[in-house]
Amino acid sequence: MITVDKLIEDRCVATPLKPAIRHNGRVVNYQTVNELSNQLARYLIAQGIKPGDNVAVAVSRSPEMVILLLAVIKAGATYLPLDIKFPVGRIKYMLDDAAVKAIITLKEYKPLYLDSYKVICLEEALKAAPSQDASSFPTLVTEDTIAYILYTSGSTGNPKGVEVKHSGLVNLLQSVQKEPGMTADDVMLHTTTISFDIAELEVYLPLITGGQLVIADAELVKDGRALLEIAIAEGITIMQGTPFMWRTMLEVGWLQRLPIKIFCGGEAMTKDLAQKLVVRCNELWNMYGPTETTIYSIIKKVGMDDEVITIGHPIDNTDVYILDEQLKPVIPGEVGEIYIGGDGVAVGYINKPELTEERFITDHISTTPGKMMYKSGDLGKLLPNGEILCLGRIDHQIKIRGYRIETEEIEYQLKQNDDVKQALIILHKDTHDQLHLVAYVVPEDMDSITDEAAAINRWKGRLLEQLPEYMVPHAYMIIGAIPLMPNGKTDRGSLPEPVMNKYVSDEYQEASTKTEQKLTEIAAQHIDVDKIGVNDKLCELGINSLLGVSIMVRIEKLFGKRLPISTLLSHPTIKDLASLIDEPGLHAQYKTLVPLKPGGKKIPVYIIHGIGLNLFNVNHMVSQLSADQPVFGIQSIGLDGTMEVPATMEEIAAFYISEVLRNDPVGPYAFAGYSFGGYIGFEMVKQLKEMGKDVRLLAMFDTNVQLPTHRYPMSKKLGVKIGRQFGKFFHRIRTIFDEPVELIKFLRVNNTARFKIWLNKIGIIKHYDREHMPDFMHAIAVKLNTAYYNYVLKPYHVKVDIYRAKRRFYYVDDRKTLGWKPYALDGVQVHVVPGDHKEMFDESNAKVLADIFQKRLDEINS
Repeated sequence: MITVDKLIEDRCVATPLKPAIRHNGRVVNYQTVNELSNQLARYLIAQGIKPGDNVAVAVSRSPEMVILLLAVIKAGATYLPLDIKFPVGRIKYMLDDAAVKAIITLKEYKPLYLDSYKVICLEEALKAAPSQDASSFPTLVTEDTIAYILYTSGSTGNPKGVEVKHSGLVNLLQSVQKEPGMTADDVMLHTTTISFDIAELEVYLPLITGGQLVIADAELVKDGRALLEIAIAEGITIMQGTPFMWRTMLEVGWLQRLPIKIFCGGEAMTKDLAQKLVVRCNELWNMYGPTETTIYSIIKKVGMDDEVITIGHPIDNTDVYILDEQLKPVIPGEVGEIYIGGDGVAVGYINKPELTEERFITDHISTTPGKMMYKSGDLGKLLPNGEILCLGRIDHQIKIRGYRIETEEIEYQLKQNDDVKQALIILHKDTHDQLHLVAYVVPEDMDSITDEAAAINRWKGRLLEQLPEYMVPHAYMIIGAIPLMPNGKTDRGSLPEPVMNKYVSDEYQEASTKTEQKLTEIAAQHIDVDKIGVNDKLCELGINSLLGVSIMVRIEKLFGKRLPISTLLSHPTIKDLASLIDEPGLHAQYKTLVPLKPGGKKIPVYIIHGIGLNLFNVNHMVSQLSADQPVFGIQSIGLDGTMEVPATMEEIAAFYISEVLRNDPVGPYAFAGYSFGGYIGFEMVKQLKEMGKDVRLLAMFDTNVQLPTHRYPMSKKLGVKIGRQFGKFFHRIRTIFDEPVELIKFLRVNNTARFKIWLNKIGIIKHYDREHMPDFMHAIAVKLNTAYYNYVLKPYHVKVDIYRAKRRFYYVDDRKTLGWKPYALDGVQVHVVPGDHKEMFDESNAKVLADIFQKRLDEINS
């Protein structure tokens, strides 16, 4: 009996110390893969996971993700891989449809599923793993056990889950191990989301072979230049991707030959793409196969002289037939439908017996009783050389950028809108040869659609809530009726030509500068529109990652500035891009961002001002940080006299975020706030996380959360104030024994200040500012305090690092975590540092504080 976990375990025993997985500088050897997967498997069993259970996995890419998948298998369960970026509604449908026993995810996503499912946090599992036995145990799965369930687009309006057996997965891996071939000396790059079936090949093929798996972060995969760089830097020898991915790499000027073997699958390979790739690699392989027959079923080594790009011949233990409508083989050279039989055929679709019966049928041609074959829906023919030529779909299923899409699923979701009567989805190629999904929508009442743009935005918004972004159409055509042929079938040929340039900004503005004009020309060469305003968001006009790469390459050639593709997200309009390009210096136009120590290769940390508004007080500490630690400061908005302080904390945080994104559109990010700055930092991190940004650290230098007593009813407010007096009394008793002289000094200064503030309020003295600020700074501080006074602090999934001053003369409600425990749902880590609230950054304390802080910064870089 051969299963994936046993194949990998054999390699772990044979070469325990050899590197198995690499990710962002981390190296995990085979022994760790084996032992940690054993420990996690035992932990999952202790959590109630039993053989045969379905377990969902929704985590980010990392060595732990790979090891976790292996652990689920070792526990005897079947895993359902989910892309954590999918809409929650779609994920919940899959969880319910597959009747999962549990979902394993990250802490930050736990609240989304806690009410309906058993949630196992990966962080908690990893923390508990060392207490589990690391030794191997007998396999709990067989060749007929379902290895994984993978959902594909469905024609009924919801995705359909395909159940793939271990026998099929092992057959695919061992066949590909022989041809195209992989050895223990090979290094394979993992680029694919685990919700796409070819990820299984990337994850397991290197590990069963004894090679190395290099994991590329999701953001890098979208950038052709980054993919090219990682392939070179990491010594990649085998790389897999869709034609779309390979084109993104060609777009950035890939010219040199690389010592790689290319697997290209997911959609049809054109002759033009093949000719460009074959001269840039050692070997080029065209790979074909639906999810229902376990990833790849037919493969072909492509040569420079190939006039026709075929899909080749079947892999091991796989039968391929070209059949007519009566399920009889057609003669070679005639066109029929491709049917696939053999070990790779999946069990069927979960909870869809009629669809399973329709697509998975008895293989009446095989001599082995009980064998099944899958009706692919693709047309093909057998050529004289014995190779199979794929001729496209029979039905309306389409493929775009490697994704298989049932148009009926999108149409179903569109028709869930009350004002939509009918909907039809087509694939359209624009004048730049770019593919787009186009939705033809028939409203319930044509006269009710008085604002087409608003209606389209509403429909599009609903789709984004239900479907992955790649399934949401870019263009929408509102029509009176779907044209029909005499036999009642849809007449797609009579649909009006899609108008890709119909919807532009309501406030169109022409380019006014030379840079804006050049950028508009570049954009027009890549987007099928005849009118682009400088305030139009390019992504909403149809820019995808491939076009984005092409645009950035043109910008680099024309302006001499190299910008990552993610710049289009932080600078989405022509005007935004032009302002970035025209800046004489990176920080010349910043309102609040101050480069305190911009050099270094580590993750930069952004330190947010306190109520003193500037950052002079942190200079000693910053100077003591590592030489390669970049530090930027965020001083108060309004100090330059050109901007008013926004009225709310949300707006203040949003503006500071805009400054940070201008400095670094990609991330990851680390933030630290001093005193008042901690409140702003909390809101900034919340907003950045909701944008999908990677925030590694939120540190707070002695930021204390005060109870919002001004919102309490009088009875509760009075009770809290009375209770507080007892706490203050015992705090004073403790402090007077420790530092009586310093306490008396503090009380004298503090009480004098309180008295003068009271005199100011009743009008006896005109002005009092205990911070000794100029009037304009005092006005800014008042506005900031007012914004915080009205701010409602809410719990959020973030971890907070508190750097708590050791000396404290004033009373706080929560001495341990300074009140952050209820709000930081991912935990609070407290670091006690010398000095009091104001002295912690003094020269005498700066070195100790810097050393403690740097240690934490180094952890997020590891």
